[in-house]
Amino acid sequence: MIGLVLLQVFRLPLPGPPVVTGSYGEIRGTTLHLGVDFGVGERIGEVPVLAAGAGYVRRIRVSHTGYGKVVYIQHPNGLRTVYGHLSHFAPQGEAIVRAEQDRQRRFEIELYLPPDRWPVKAGDTIGWAGNSGYSFGAHLHFEVRTLRDETLPPYAYLGLRDSVPPVFIRLGLVPLSGESAVEGRGSYYFFRLAQHSSSSEERLYHIRDTVAITGRVGVVYTVGDRMGWSRAWTGVAEVVLRTQAGDTLYRVCWDTLSYDWRRYVPWHVDEPYNQIYRVGIERLYSQGLGFPWTKGNGVIQLDEGEVRGYEVVARDFLGNKAVVRFTLRGGRLKGPIWRVPLDPARSWSVEGGLLLARKSYQVVFADGGVDSVSPTRSLALNGRVPLYLIAGRDTQKTHIIAVLYPGHPSKVPLGRGCQLEVYAESLPDTMYLRAYWEEGPWGMTLVLGEPGLHLRTPATLTWDLAQSLPERYLSKAVPLYRGRQGGWDGVSGYRLRGRTLEVPLRRWGSYTIVLDTLAPTFRPLRRQGPFYIVQLEDFGSGVNPYTLKVEALNCCGAPPSTLYPEYYLPQHRLYIPREKGRVFRITVRDKVGNTRTQEVRF
Repeated sequence: MIGLVLLQVFRLPLPGPPVVTGSYGEIRGTTLHLGVDFGVGERIGEVPVLAAGAGYVRRIRVSHTGYGKVVYIQHPNGLRTVYGHLSHFAPQGEAIVRAEQDRQRRFEIELYLPPDRWPVKAGDTIGWAGNSGYSFGAHLHFEVRTLRDETLPPYAYLGLRDSVPPVFIRLGLVPLSGESAVEGRGSYYFFRLAQHSSSSEERLYHIRDTVAITGRVGVVYTVGDRMGWSRAWTGVAEVVLRTQAGDTLYRVCWDTLSYDWRRYVPWHVDEPYNQIYRVGIERLYSQGLGFPWTKGNGVIQLDEGEVRGYEVVARDFLGNKAVVRFTLRGGRLKGPIWRVPLDPARSWSVEGGLLLARKSYQVVFADGGVDSVSPTRSLALNGRVPLYLIAGRDTQKTHIIAVLYPGHPSKVPLGRGCQLEVYAESLPDTMYLRAYWEEGPWGMTLVLGEPGLHLRTPATLTWDLAQSLPERYLSKAVPLYRGRQGGWDGVSGYRLRGRTLEVPLRRWGSYTIVLDTLAPTFRPLRRQGPFYIVQLEDFGSGVNPYTLKVEALNCCGAPPSTLYPEYYLPQHRLYIPREKGRVFRITVRDKVGNTRTQEVRF
């Protein structure tokens, strides 16, 4: 069976030459992309999607988010292929879906089919490429899966070729403790990469200078790959850190990926650095968490005077490689370590339990103690809470109100009827919690934690509204969140229990409460393929897709016909089949009950 799987080659799922716009194993923010995206331009519902091989349609799903309209095909060799974000299905699929929607009287459905219900041959049209679900442009999302629904790199199965090696965009070192340094500094150090040679299968970089390190350091990197026939940057299959003697220190491998593994990505990427500098770097060392796709711990430590060569090797999914070789020397500090906050806009910060500053400050602690901090004198806090940093007339309040420890649940009062509940599994490391209130566009706003730091599992923010809202407005209260990007968004999953609002806290940032008393608005857009498009907007609680009602108004006094609203949450767009007419009555309600009904003509 393994041999058959490895030798199986599918046909391309779209006609014509492939245009890859997203790749397997590509890291997008803090998640993994587990398929390959084929672009179709702006042609929604015009490009046929073809079965990659013979088999039968095992599963059909229609959803307001996720893959939208998606088909799963089971092949006789044990593999499955997935076709997501379809505009609509082939006639046989449309009939199956419409019958189930009529039976359930709803848009969202999921069906598992027997082998004889919808058999397919290689090249059969199963639908048309579209923009349904969590999608922001017309394309086909294609996956190859095992029987256990683990995803596989699809390139070899599709017979695609690649003769372009990966490219190292950046490679650097990061100190991992308060006593660690690179070239005498406690900050990120990035090598100057010089390409030494290149062939169709391997790209070689060489770094001439020997870099001095003290203590424990780790390696960070950014790598990209382009297939010879595609302009899009794609992910790589493997990145390995090893000594030049051949000993593997750390290995990242994406040859097989599970959907469950995506929850580990925030600790593989260097999220604080990425949030601040808006570039993506990944770690080649362990932070104490074991990831399914990694091996080793990657920590480098040398004795004084010890010199050792290392190499980082990136391999793409078709075997091409890029290699960076560098030499490190164990050094001895000749003076204090220069260490400043990672964020250049911050005059001070707490990172890894160390208080860092860009200039000299006197530090006043909650226990009455006094100490000092400067760029050459970082301060290990060891659980002490700094209240003020003072430098002449420059006095800064830290707003640190508590020290939270991983593995220990905590409840922290925040004032104004708010309380933070952090669970034992929420924190990956000790956190010095900052919290303060400031005036915002809708009243008082709670600024909580550091936006660049991640939570393993959500905490809970409880908000007692009895102090600030009359009883009649409680049902209209909606929590909003603002992260480092600056825009305000509604928080999903909140619950009102009596007069207390329970808000799931998935990220640190700014939180506030608004009263959502305005009904959603909508405006027609230009038609795309077989659809009319209507943009729905609701700032606050957001549109409730399960209460949408769309009626086609027929001529000659005929009664209106009810459609199943095809609305996709991330886009805030409603898709209406053009075949149903030109005049429609749309009723839209948000999640707190504000409703608008309006006729739309195309």
